[in-house]
Amino acid sequence: MGRFGMSARHLPVSSGPSSGGGAAGGGGGGGVYTEETFTYTGGAQNFNTSKTNRAPITAYIFGPGGGAEADTNTRGGAGGYTEGTINISAGGTLKIIVGGHGGPGQQNNGSGAGYSGVFSPQWAGNSVGTDHGASILIAGGGGGSANSSSGSQHGAGAGGGSSGQRGNPSNSGGIAGSQGGGGSYRQTGGGSCTSGSQCSGQQLRGGVACGGGEGSSGVGWPNQIYGGNYASAAGGNGCNAGGGGAGYYGGAGGGGSPNGGNGGGGSGYIGGHPSYPVTASQTNAGSGDAPHSSALNSPFYSGQISYGGRHSVNRGNGNNQGGSGKIVIAYYAPGSGGGPAAPSFTYTDYSVIDTTSPQDIAYRSFGGQSFLAYISQFGVNQNSSNNNNSQWSNGYSGQLAYSGHFKNSNSYFTTYNQLRYIHGDGSSDGGDWVVIDFGPQYNGDFDGYYRSQQGRYMGGENSSSGGGGGTYTSSSHKIRLWGFNSTVGWKLLYQHPMGTRDYTYSHRNANWWNSGSTTTSGDGKRPEYDSMSLEYVAFSVGYQ
Repeated sequence: MGRFGMSARHLPVSSGPSSGGGAAGGGGGGGVYTEETFTYTGGAQNFNTSKTNRAPITAYIFGPGGGAEADTNTRGGAGGYTEGTINISAGGTLKIIVGGHGGPGQQNNGSGAGYSGVFSPQWAGNSVGTDHGASILIAGGGGGSANSSSGSQHGAGAGGGSSGQRGNPSNSGGIAGSQGGGGSYRQTGGGSCTSGSQCSGQQLRGGVACGGGEGSSGVGWPNQIYGGNYASAAGGNGCNAGGGGAGYYGGAGGGGSPNGGNGGGGSGYIGGHPSYPVTASQTNAGSGDAPHSSALNSPFYSGQISYGGRHSVNRGNGNNQGGSGKIVIAYYAPGSGGGPAAPSFTYTDYSVIDTTSPQDIAYRSFGGQSFLAYISQFGVNQNSSNNNNSQWSNGYSGQLAYSGHFKNSNSYFTTYNQLRYIHGDGSSDGGDWVVIDFGPQYNGDFDGYYRSQQGRYMGGENSSSGGGGGTYTSSSHKIRLWGFNSTVGWKLLYQHPMGTRDYTYSHRNANWWNSGSTTTSGDGKRPEYDSMSLEYVAFSVGYQ
């Protein structure tokens, strides 16, 4: 949420971010718009929810970057970026953790960064299980680099996202943290990691690298507050490597075959807490030493925060050091005056969708999760086979009704007026099924009808990504999936051709079912498909 003239995903403000949370203008019945900016201190910081009369707050969280190896041209991993709106009706004092950046450690290999996050009042810094359970929102930290990827933009893995990024190279780069666990250390020869289970990423902690001499040098706080040598670079025991970054689950330390493996990035988290639920959230991993575009485009981005360390380059903390983390909390404090009204997009404003010149637009309410989370819950993937049981025949979602139609020029969605997610063709036919079907219940053959009236679908069978319904029959004709929430408005989630023999985006494309493999332009999946909390979805078709 940001300033006038900046991205509409951010709250409007009438002055720049304050370092201590000053008011920005008066309130006009909506209260006084206020920002509080938290930077690294090496300790926990507090946010008292009474400041807002327990009205929701929005957090913008930048993870810190990992350290670079100081002897060669290598790069640490960038920190992740997470944002979300937190329901604080439960009250209490939230804990704000701005993690420390990584820097060179043992034998000048890079150590992993800490994490940045917002936690419930239960975070105390003395029990990793309790602190992990107190998570509300987290941006993961980047891994530390060693000497195996000199000159490459991707050395250590970046933090953030549902899974962080793995370090390079593939054989010895540390595996990233995920939502289900830390990255597992891989011993591939060429020496060994001497820290046992600490070599793998753990809850809120990155893993130790291959080699000896591990310690605290260059390690980003709070990796080691519970004891151990977590996130440490290492060297001198037959190998040298970079440490893993911290996160909801930390990335593993780099391995030793080939020598000089780079640490993996720690994962982000947007799952909220039972007492502090989260909406309108996203978490994104960087790429190599570069923060994600959502971080760089945030009006709260400054300096070189979140960048991974780079050999002989100063990211704000000295040469070879990673960029700092940062957290901004935006809210309306009780007050009066003439400040801007609280931001809110309405789903009926489909002007963003209209920029693509659609002929038909249908929409339906959604349950607050990302589209990836929704479509994954059925346990289907690109290799699933249609056996025409009741789920395949009826659609795994069952038949759904549209909430309405913004446009209906060619009756694409209203001819059958049906919507099903993950639907077979009406016979036991193996791969004959689609991700989203707008046609009849018993289609008969999606591929065979890709240009016929009943062929209306996204994520098609084997040889056609989308069905043109007899109207759209060129690769320039597009079908699009959109998502909406009241914080960011409508966003494109997925786009592909229809009515042509183009199987690129059929249900066999793994990116329908797994995070990553996104693009920011043209055909394909957008990052918001994986991470954006959705209040509505929309479907549009058009000649371009």
